[in-house]
Amino acid sequence: MKKIKVCFLAYTDYGNTMTYWSHAINKYSTKYESKIICITPHQFQYEINHDVDLSISNENGALNIDQAKKNEAIEWILQCDQIIFAEEMSLFNNPRRYKSMQVFQQILGFHLLELKMSNPLLKLHIWHCGIDYRLAHKQFDEINEQYFDKILLGGDLYRLSPKTKKYYVPIVSYQTKESNGDIFKLILKKFNDDIIKVFHAPSSHSTKGTETIRKVVQEVFNQLPSYLNDKVVYEEITPPVKNVEIIEMKKKSHIYIDQYHQDIGGYGISSVEALAYGNIVLSSIHCMEPDALELQCQSKEMAKEFPIIDTSLDLEVFKNKLIKLLVTPKIELRDKAIKSFEFYQKLFTFKAISNYFEQIIFNFEE
Repeated sequence: MKKIKVCFLAYTDYGNTMTYWSHAINKYSTKYESKIICITPHQFQYEINHDVDLSISNENGALNIDQAKKNEAIEWILQCDQIIFAEEMSLFNNPRRYKSMQVFQQILGFHLLELKMSNPLLKLHIWHCGIDYRLAHKQFDEINEQYFDKILLGGDLYRLSPKTKKYYVPIVSYQTKESNGDIFKLILKKFNDDIIKVFHAPSSHSTKGTETIRKVVQEVFNQLPSYLNDKVVYEEITPPVKNVEIIEMKKKSHIYIDQYHQDIGGYGISSVEALAYGNIVLSSIHCMEPDALELQCQSKEMAKEFPIIDTSLDLEVFKNKLIKLLVTPKIELRDKAIKSFEFYQKLFTFKAISNYFEQIIFNFEE
């Protein structure tokens, strides 16, 4: 059976989220095939890359367009039944412009909204995942439903939306290379070690709240009972670090702190990677309201099992949560880590995200 073509378009796919979505669909969907097309390569080195990068930026920031890649992109886009476009460029002066869509127009020679008007069967969606929607959501909401069939939001942004039926909170995804059995053995082995390793791998110290995390960790270490002296260590990276190296560190860590932020309240692929390798994960998820979490988990029952621990806005609460974990008997920590891994298997694998897009985002049957 001939598969239906879909496309993910982004300036660079900052969090690599759409890249994983696209590859998940190609690996597991029997109905759809996909490409992730970006204007520039990703600044970090992930194991899975974009299918098409239209340009390479030179030292002056100008875009050097690859004509062959441009032709490949145009050919694919014009055959697509569904397109998901990510708005991820700063639009502070005029949030109505969908700026990266204009850059695509300059490169490809046509505007996505014009393409949709010329093809009534084309489904065009938008993925809001960053600061633009947070700062200008009211302006975006005035026009999003006019232009797009479905609006996808990061979990912490759903609270700002009108929450109509067109708004969705998709899952982030990651796929381990190891078998489930091998990961289970890895979890058992590392929780049999004498040392408990707390790990933090920020893509940016400022956006991930690294300074605050360091402060909290230091205060926690100062308050740990004496029997834990030399039994707990803290490690962090200084970005950029290759993703493959970070994954190896997550295989060995026990507790992972993704981020602390007062306004950016969510989690991303970094948290999911940590869950996948049996870490107990803390992140700032206070801005994810219950209805957003239920949408993402696809049921109230699954949302109740959600394993990521909110760091809390209150640093004293954050500190106490970390202390509580560190004084927990090792066997109980291990069991929590196993539950983290089991939840990852249910919701975050490539197979799960492929099913999600096929059954929910790409499905328009009543």
